[in-house]
Amino acid sequence: MEDVVTIVAPGGRGDVQPFVALGVELDRAGHRVRIAARDDMADLVTGAGLERLRAADGLRPPPGDLVIGRSGRADVQVHLRPGIDPASQNGPALLAFSPSLAPPIGGLPDHAAVTGFWFYDSGEGWHPSAELEAFLESGPPPVYMGVGAPHLVREIGLRAVGVGCETGADAPLDWLLPRVAAAVHQGDAQTASAAARAGIPSVVLGDDTIWAARLHELGAAPPPLAEPTADSLASALEATGTQRMRAVAERLGRRIRSEGGTVAALAALRAWDLLPAPELASASRYL
Repeated sequence: MEDVVTIVAPGGRGDVQPFVALGVELDRAGHRVRIAARDDMADLVTGAGLERLRAADGLRPPPGDLVIGRSGRADVQVHLRPGIDPASQNGPALLAFSPSLAPPIGGLPDHAAVTGFWFYDSGEGWHPSAELEAFLESGPPPVYMGVGAPHLVREIGLRAVGVGCETGADAPLDWLLPRVAAAVHQGDAQTASAAARAGIPSVVLGDDTIWAARLHELGAAPPPLAEPTADSLASALEATGTQRMRAVAERLGRRIRSEGGTVAALAALRAWDLLPAPELASASRYL
């Protein structure tokens, strides 16, 4: 009987991309993987070499978790951020965030595992436009803007790439962020984790996310800016250039890059007897 893992991945790119990363790891281990995702996520799924199941456009992430199913059954709950007590859940739970970045979590039950973030490197083999390449080579590393604030960029005279800038908006984060000095974003999990992984400081616009607080607590970001102005953003960016903050960000990046979140997730699923041994999974594809 063929071993099939079905992943139900509601939401947009930031929600789906971690599950694509897990799907790639499962596929590499010999499992057949299907991801149920919205139509606008089809290229992301199939571009990774995975099978896509069509999901209704109305599919939205449930509060706090997404669900992995196997053979049509919901078996494992996945949490992309802290906030839900795994001990209160009935079944196995994968906590797909970094223990290096998330707040300390104690007393986890045997059916819960903190794996590290699940990164899908869509930048592998990606080639920048001539415009982006020329811009990056024309001066010091710019600032990445993950949120559109062109008025602030203009007022500060900021050398920037990304959203609302002249170039770089379509560049994969895993390709672009190692080439910039700092990242300005809203504290969403995708950008915050990518910036931390790249080993660069962040400036978070808005203070209502757990990642904004944690980056600041760890020393990899100045205090989040709830209502940013040109002056406050300029001051925050100046802080990201200090030797101390850059050193903290670099150390955090090294820790996160060493975690191997999808590998840890696979190991947990096998430890819970939810996946067959690797040799059996590979053989089942040819039965």
